[in-house]
Amino acid sequence: SMRSAIMKILVTGSRGMLGTDVVTLFQQTHDVFGLDLHNGNILDAAQVDAIVAEFRPDAIIHAAAYTNVDKAESDEAGAIALNETGTKHLALAAKAHGAKFVYVSTDYVFDGTKRTPYLVSDEPHPLGVYGRSKWLGERQAQTILDPSRWLIIRTAWLYGLRGKNFVETILQLAQQQNPLRVVNDQTGAPTYTQDLARGLLALLEHHASGIVHFTNSGQCTWHEFARTILDAAGLAQVEIE
Repeated sequence: SMRSAIMKILVTGSRGMLGTDVVTLFQQTHDVFGLDLHNGNILDAAQVDAIVAEFRPDAIIHAAAYTNVDKAESDEAGAIALNETGTKHLALAAKAHGAKFVYVSTDYVFDGTKRTPYLVSDEPHPLGVYGRSKWLGERQAQTILDPSRWLIIRTAWLYGLRGKNFVETILQLAQQQNPLRVVNDQTGAPTYTQDLARGLLALLEHHASGIVHFTNSGQCTWHEFARTILDAAGLAQVEIE
């Protein structure tokens, strides 16, 4: 099959857990510009426009986000600034300079009461500040750009080699306390950031648009995930309540 043409791709949050994997994968076949706190501030609309105007990307993968779910509850302004206003600035720049806009969103736009997998046609109903702020970001992309020019990818329970994530947290806690206490009343689909990066690349190269739900297959509770992590790390002797 013919490989798709080389694209210029701007990746926000390029030094984060997902962004790092996206940059590493995408730069094997495309021209990538990584944007993170070291070289730009997405809260500065003029700066965002200038960066996009200079690089002229074919696509923007917007992975930068306020991701601390608990902290968002007490820092609503911070979460909404980054997840809604920052997204608005990037979407406006994408529109002005002809870039496709890819927004990485979350299962937290839903309330979790449905007992079967969520469909893209399901109406969002976020319960917390984080979920609402990410949903507001989705709305910005949908409002600013033509339908064929935005792609919203909702994912869940990300873990990867960099950044704070559940795998790292469980392995750290296992050194400090036995037994561990992990909730067993939330079910999800843990998703490896390298797999999500591959999914993003495939969707982009196939010119996908609209809303896509993307996770790894399978499901577990946080408790089952923790047990699996410890067993894989040779820590079967650590108990989990």
